[in-house]
Parts: sequence; structure tokens; C-alpha cells
Amino acid sequence: MTHGHKIPANGFIGFITAQGFFVGLIFGVLKFDDPIALLIAALVVTGAFYMFGQISVSYFVRSIDVKMGSFPKVEHEILLDEYAHAIQKREDILNEVEGISTKKKGVDPVIVERENETGGQ
Repeated sequence: MTHGHKIPANGFIGFITAQGFFVGLIFGVLKFDDPIALLIAALVVTGAFYMFGQISVSYFVRSIDVKMGSFPKVEHEILLDEYAHAIQKREDILNEVEGISTKKKGVDPVIVERENETGGQ
């Protein structure tokens, strides 16, 4: 059994409500000549679609079986520590390369770093 992308409940309700507004607008344009009647028809149909969306979501939430899952905290912490270590290694290499390149140019890397921190002021 494959699971597709899941839309959150509030996204579904918003989608249905927007559809209801446009259906109500089309219904109002086709049925009424008075702009106030058109607006009222659009609002009534939008409200009906909103209620339909709320009822659909409430029945769906009632029918699914929700189970609490465990979060593998230790594994994630180990993985994040590895990422942080790898990033630190790359930063050290870049700082070393930057220091070498500024020494070749005859520039003091401390002054370059201070200028970078202050924005060159």
C-alpha cells in the first residue's frame, strides 16, 4: 500500500472554502442580477463548503487510528554531532586556506578578519 502526499487538515479546509467561494460567485452571477444578492449567495455557498470541510475533516480525524511514535533522540544527536564536526573541519580548512592566501599577498589575516567583522569600516 503506497502513501501519497498528505495535506494538513487546515489546508484541506482552506482549499474547500476557496472552492466554495468561487462556486458561490459563479452561482450568484448566473442566478442574480443584484450585486448584494450575488454577494450573499457567494457567502452562503462559501459557508456551506466551509461546514462541509469541517465535517469531513472531523469524521476523518475520528476514523484514523493515531499512535504515538517514539523519536530516536540519541541517534539524531549523534548524527547532528557528526554534522557539526564535519562543518567545523571544513571551516578550519577554509580559515587555513584564507590565512595562507592573505600571507602570500602580504596582508595580515587578523586585520582582514577585523575588517570583515566591522564591514570594512
